[in-house]
Amino acid sequence: MGAFLFAAPATTDTVTDYQINGANIRAAADGHSPSIGRGYIGDGITMICATYGPAVEGT
Repeated sequence: MGAFLFAAPATTDTVTDYQINGANIRAAADGHSPSIGRGYIGDGITMICATYGPAVEGT
């Protein structure tokens, strides 16, 4: 019997602040999802980014 090894997603987080007042917060990063709120300077934000799949070169 062979064993399967699944890689965990790569993740990172950044603690920062909004750069403008009234930043549109969306449910997903695609730009087409519904707005779920507004962010304002001084609110603070922790952005968490993750990816699944193989690593690729480039931008």
